[in-house]
Amino acid sequence: MPSIAGRKTLPFLRNYPMLVLVNQFESSAVWIVLLFIFGAMYGSVLGSIQSIVKGNPLITKILQTQANQAITSFLFVISLVFAVIATVPGILTIYKLRTDEKRGLIELIYARPVTRTTVYLANVLIGMAISVVAFVGFEMGIFLTQQATLKSPLKLSHFISLIWANGLPMLVLLTLATAIIVWLPKFGKAIWGVLYVVILLNYFGSLFKIKHWIIESTMFGLIKRNFSHPLATEQICLMVGVELILLIASWEHYRKIDL
Repeated sequence: MPSIAGRKTLPFLRNYPMLVLVNQFESSAVWIVLLFIFGAMYGSVLGSIQSIVKGNPLITKILQTQANQAITSFLFVISLVFAVIATVPGILTIYKLRTDEKRGLIELIYARPVTRTTVYLANVLIGMAISVVAFVGFEMGIFLTQQATLKSPLKLSHFISLIWANGLPMLVLLTLATAIIVWLPKFGKAIWGVLYVVILLNYFGSLFKIKHWIIESTMFGLIKRNFSHPLATEQICLMVGVELILLIASWEHYRKIDL
């Protein structure tokens, strides 16, 4: 019995960026949903954070706060940690610059009129977008559940501030990962070690009395804990400058390397 004739091509797969989106859709959706669930879990316990801080001096030292500011300080620390975790799906997407090459798939891509710039930008920008959406999902999970658990829930503007403040250093991490993957592919796994170090320094830095300049070198250390004080202009310029330098340098190198 002859097979049923179908479409020879799918309209939305006629360009490389859409191919990357389709290939990464399932895994990215899982990450986004998981981070939203984690956000909802943390949002559900915000009402008991003050009592936990009162009875636990270790938590007080980690959060560097007293009970009356426990919720905002807890949100700052946990948002920072999950901003780093949210980079994982983005890094996995950026890793395709090298994994596709190792598997020989990149040769199939370049059999069509696709430039290296298109391949580079598609993987890097889509990876960044996935990480940002995952982190926004985490913050929205907290925002929605804290409205039901707190007598005086925090406003949406607090969470927008968290997204903005953590988003910039998160993008710095992603551009650093891009640079390592492009320039030092043999040491690509080192980026996972960088993520561990960033979390340890920013989460336990105050506990182990690590010097401030070491913590601030992670970019996340530049973020102020008080929501009413946004990032300073020079801090924003520093992060954006680092991101642009790493992106342009990585693109220039990827454009010239032998595949």
